[in-house]
Amino acid sequence: MQTTLFGRSRALTFYQKTALCCVPGFVLFALFWVCPFGVMVYYSFMESAFRHTFVGIKNYAFVWNNAYYRMAIGNSILFSLTAVPFCWVLAFIIALFLEKLKDKGDVFLGFFLLPLAVPSSATIEI
Repeated sequence: MQTTLFGRSRALTFYQKTALCCVPGFVLFALFWVCPFGVMVYYSFMESAFRHTFVGIKNYAFVWNNAYYRMAIGNSILFSLTAVPFCWVLAFIIALFLEKLKDKGDVFLGFFLLPLAVPSSATIEI
């Protein structure tokens, strides 16, 4: 272990190494999620992407007054309230089924876990 002039250790601690490993993830998150989100919020208050005239919440009022938008919001809420509980119940039933087939369930377990092992782009092409 090397020491500096003041007797402090130069070796990084476990937490410093962990933080250094997280930095690339944080940078990519900011670059590909936070920055585009900020640009989208900026453009939502402008007249268009080409005319940077500030219109305030006029765009939001226009969208909210659209009947199709309100219908889409209602459909999304209805879908979420029905599909999510259905998926939970179905997953629970499948788990119970696989638990009862412990010795014979390897084939079935592989069948259900295959989408987790294969990248989603490859499963879409199948």
